[in-house]
Amino acid sequence: MKKIVFLVTGTDLVEYRFLSLLDRDCELVISSSKKDALSKLSYKNNKVDLIILDLGISEEVFSLIKEIKDRRITKPIILLSNQSDKKYFIRAVKLGIDDYIIKPFEDKRMEMTLQKYLDSENPPIRNEVSNYQRDLLLEIKKAKKGDYPVTFLTFRFIGNNKLLATNLFAKKISSKLWDTDQVLFYSKHTLIGIFLFSGMESINLIEEKMRYFYFEVTEGRNIFDETDMLIHKKVFPFEFSNYDELIYEIDTFAKE
Repeated sequence: MKKIVFLVTGTDLVEYRFLSLLDRDCELVISSSKKDALSKLSYKNNKVDLIILDLGISEEVFSLIKEIKDRRITKPIILLSNQSDKKYFIRAVKLGIDDYIIKPFEDKRMEMTLQKYLDSENPPIRNEVSNYQRDLLLEIKKAKKGDYPVTFLTFRFIGNNKLLATNLFAKKISSKLWDTDQVLFYSKHTLIGIFLFSGMESINLIEEKMRYFYFEVTEGRNIFDETDMLIHKKVFPFEFSNYDELIYEIDTFAKE
């Protein structure tokens, strides 16, 4: 079944570029205004796989994002803009966009972005808060039974664009983790990484890798100038005596 990419743009050049970028397994639906977009979404019963908005800085685009969310359309929204204004970006993020791309964009970068959001086998991570206490207890029980160490890293994001930084970092490290490891959402701005078979001798190396991945996510993007990632690290069974102590330390760190 073809994936439906819904593009809202008033520029023929952008339309042409997406026609050339998308493969045959995708259907491109094009609209040029908010009114026309909402009409075509209704015609499609709001069933689209990806929404790309290219309407510049305007109340029209903010209003359209809100209408999309009001319809409970949960598919990713990519916002294109030739502006890097922080206020504009933050407002769009608060409304619920999934990605923000500055124009002019490179075809290779856009191809990677399209693949990321359209690949059903690797859906983008959402900021849904998991039952982290249950998951942490399960991992500790398995570690006790198997007699191996586990490293727990809590990542807390602070600053103006912490919501986007959290999601981008989660997507980044999820693509780098081993099958045995995992990343959980403690909250919308805090993640917990679980690294099995990793003890005191490797905790600093893991932290170094995580900081490098954060650097890759934020490098060269001015919107993250006032955003940062703080890390709390603990290794079971060496640095805490029981499950309740771990939960207390994570809660304290996450809520500072």
